[in-house]
Amino acid sequence: MILYVEPFAGASGDMLLGGLLGLGVPLEHLRGGLSSLDLPGWRLDYEQVERCYLSAHRALVSVPQEHHHRHLSDILQLLEQAELPDRVRERASLVFRRLARAEAEVHGIDIEQVHFHEVGAADAILDVVGFALGLEWLGIDHIYCASFPLGEGQVICQHGRMPNPAPATMRLLEGWPLRSVDSRSELVTPTGAAILTALGQPGRPQGVFTLAASALGAGARQFDFPNVVRLSLGGCGEAGWESLVTLESHLDDCSPEWLGNLLELLLEAGALEVSFEPVTLKKSRSGHRLWVLARPEQSDQLANLVLTESTSLGVRRQPVERRSLARRLEEVATPYGPLTLKLATDPDGRIRATPEFEQARALARQHQVPLRLVFEAGLKAFWKEEYAQEKNVNN
Repeated sequence: MILYVEPFAGASGDMLLGGLLGLGVPLEHLRGGLSSLDLPGWRLDYEQVERCYLSAHRALVSVPQEHHHRHLSDILQLLEQAELPDRVRERASLVFRRLARAEAEVHGIDIEQVHFHEVGAADAILDVVGFALGLEWLGIDHIYCASFPLGEGQVICQHGRMPNPAPATMRLLEGWPLRSVDSRSELVTPTGAAILTALGQPGRPQGVFTLAASALGAGARQFDFPNVVRLSLGGCGEAGWESLVTLESHLDDCSPEWLGNLLELLLEAGALEVSFEPVTLKKSRSGHRLWVLARPEQSDQLANLVLTESTSLGVRRQPVERRSLARRLEEVATPYGPLTLKLATDPDGRIRATPEFEQARALARQHQVPLRLVFEAGLKAFWKEEYAQEKNVNN
């Protein structure tokens, strides 16, 4: 599935979360996933509100007042210790890594020295992880985003008075289309900018886009214009191909440890796929062919990473198109506890089911049983339920 985001009035974490709730993500599903985070005393509620005579959906996140700041390593550890689906954890980590990189560039410090203020607060963490949970429930694989509004005037931040938007937000929006609007308010928050620029790509969906549903996510403040962001959910038809790029480079004098480090850095920076292949180079030298699949807007950043973190002297880039199977997540009950399965639908309608590995491994260790038994139990429960539903439809 594809999510098309139109932040015509701005974007914040709670606005985006409210939009997903409006698209049908169950509130209890979000609460259940967020409960595995080591964050005490939070509440997540939901209400329908009106913004300039438009019905919109607002997520209400409340947390106890905190008096400490978090570093990137603190947040990544928090995510690692939580019982979250792999892709939820990966997406949330990607958002905070992107934000930390922007803050580090603004302050001229190392990324590990960055300490988050508002965006490291519990409510922002809940917004980011909640958004990632909502994406998984809806089976969203790709996010497209329209232009961001650029307000006027000044904002007050930790550095004092600065032009609107704040420095970190401006850094996050580099390379993305902006448009000037007549507003002196902070329309795009660092959390909203980090979520959309880390997980999405600029522009409209490619090919044929079939709209399934749309919803408005509401912000907290009332303006003389609708303070909402529009989220549209749909899928690609038969002509729906996604435009991507591949990056290639030949590497020699690179140890396996260096290659492993490069692979991790590329994936953390947003690469969709990374692989190495042994090759024979000039003068019969042994080396590796690096292959990276990425979104076009990320190619410069990833190419710079290859040139910085490897022995490569050059990177080749080529446009490609990719068509993916529609995917979604579904939870089933097993004798070992709830287990999430990733479901992919073939073009002929047949379903492929695969248990989430990390969750299955945790259940296997908890109950001291072989991993294959947990896998078998999850698949058995899913196909039993699928058969029962099919039988009811036929009757």
